[in-house]
Amino acid sequence: MKKLLILIFFSLFFACGPKISEIEKYSSGAKKGDLRDIKKLIQLLEHPDEDIKVKAYQGLINIPDNAKAKTIELTINLLKKNFDNATREFAIGLLGKFKAKSSVPVLIQISKDKNFKRRYVVFSALGEIQDETALDAIIDGLKDEKEDVRKYASRALIKIGPKAIPKMMERYVKEDENTKGYLIRAFGELRNNAPEDLLINDLNGPNKYDVIWALGKTGSKKSLPYLINLLNSDDYKVRVQVCQALGDLNQPDAIPYLRKALKDKEVLVREWAARSLEVLTGERTYYIDQQGKYALPYNIYH
Repeated sequence: MKKLLILIFFSLFFACGPKISEIEKYSSGAKKGDLRDIKKLIQLLEHPDEDIKVKAYQGLINIPDNAKAKTIELTINLLKKNFDNATREFAIGLLGKFKAKSSVPVLIQISKDKNFKRRYVVFSALGEIQDETALDAIIDGLKDEKEDVRKYASRALIKIGPKAIPKMMERYVKEDENTKGYLIRAFGELRNNAPEDLLINDLNGPNKYDVIWALGKTGSKKSLPYLINLLNSDDYKVRVQVCQALGDLNQPDAIPYLRKALKDKEVLVREWAARSLEVLTGERTYYIDQQGKYALPYNIYH
C-alpha cells in the first residue's frame, strides 16, 4: 500500500510538471522581453527537477537588455524567500551573468550563510559583477572553511582587477597567514607593483615561496637586491623560486647572479637559473644535470 501511494505521488507530481514545449514557449516570449513569460521562467527556477531549472535558466539568459532590470528585481526577490540550494545557485548565476550591481547586498548576505552549501557561486557572481563594495566580503571568503569557496573568492579579486588592490593591501596587514597566502597569489596574478613593499617585508615569512613568486610577477628593480640575497639561502626551494622569479622580473642586472647559480649544488637551482638566463639573454643556456652532463632546460617557459 505504501509503495502504491509513493507511485501515485510521483505520477501526479511529474504529470503537473511543465512540458518541454511550454518551457520553449516561455523562453521564446522571454527572448522578446515578455514579462509574463519571464515571470514563468523565474518561477521554474524553483522547480524540484534540476533539468527544468536548467532550461528555465537558459531561457532567461537570452532576454533583451530592456527586460533585465525587472528580471533582476524578480530574481533578487526570489533569493530573499527561497533557501533551496539549487534554486539559489541558478538565481545567483543569473545575477552574475547580468552583472547585477543591485544584487550585491543580498549576495553578500548569502555569502555568510553556512547553510548554503554551494556558496562558491556567490563569489563567482561577485567576480562577474566586479563591484568594489563587495571587496570586504570577498576577502572574508578567503577564510571560508570550504576550499572551493576560497578558490572562487580569490578568482573574484583577480577579475575585479587593479581597483581591488588598495582594499587588498589594507586588509593584508591585518590577516592571518593563510588568508595572506591567497592575497599574495592574487597580487601576483594582478601584475601590479603597488604591494611590492608589503611583499618585500614578508620575504622571510611563512609564505616566502609565494612572496618570491609574486615579486617576480609584480616587482620592480627595487625587489632585485632582496631576491638576489636569497640566492644564499640554505633552503634550496627558496633558491629555485628566486631563479624563477628573476626570470619573471626581467631585470638584466640579475644575469651575473644567475650565471653564478649555474654552479649551485642543487640541480633544480641550476636548471631554473638556465631557464631564466634564456629569458633574459635570448640565448640557449646549458646547465649541469643530475648525471653531471651538460644539458639544455626542458623549456624556457615560466
